[in-house]
Amino acid sequence: MPLHAGASQKALLAHMPEDDVERVASGQLEKLWTETLTRPKGLKEDLATIRQRGWATSYEETDAGVWGIAITLLGVDGDPVAAIGLAGPRFRVSEAQEGNVLAILDRVSRTVADALAIRTSTEAASVMRRHDQDGRKLQKETTEEVT
Repeated sequence: MPLHAGASQKALLAHMPEDDVERVASGQLEKLWTETLTRPKGLKEDLATIRQRGWATSYEETDAGVWGIAITLLGVDGDPVAAIGLAGPRFRVSEAQEGNVLAILDRVSRTVADALAIRTSTEAASVMRRHDQDGRKLQKETTEEVT
C-alpha cells in the first residue's frame, strides 16, 4: 500500500522526515479509489493537519465504503515507529461515533507506547498545542508589558 493513501499509511508519512515526505509527494500519487489524494499540495495539507491534531483519517481513499483512523507511535527521536489504526465499513461508524472510536484508539495507542517507552502522535500534538498556546500567551503578556 502506498504511503499517500489510507489512515495508517498517512499517519506514518506525516511524521517522517521532510525529505521523505517530499519524495513521496513529488512522485506518482496513484489514485486507488475515489477519494485518494493525488495532488502534492492536497497531500501536504492533509499531512500538516495530521501532525497538528495527532491522528489520520481516511474515507474511501483505498477502497469503496471503507473508513479508517490511525495514530502514530513515535520513537525517542520523534521518527515514526509504527501506526495503530482501525478500519472498516463506513456505514458501521457514524460521525457521532468517530470521537468514541478515536478515544478508544488513543487509549490503546498510549498503552502500547508506554510499554515501549515511546510516545504517540496524539501526545506530541497535545504538547505542541500547549507550547503554541503558551507562546501566544507569552507574546500577549510581553506586548501588554511594553504598552
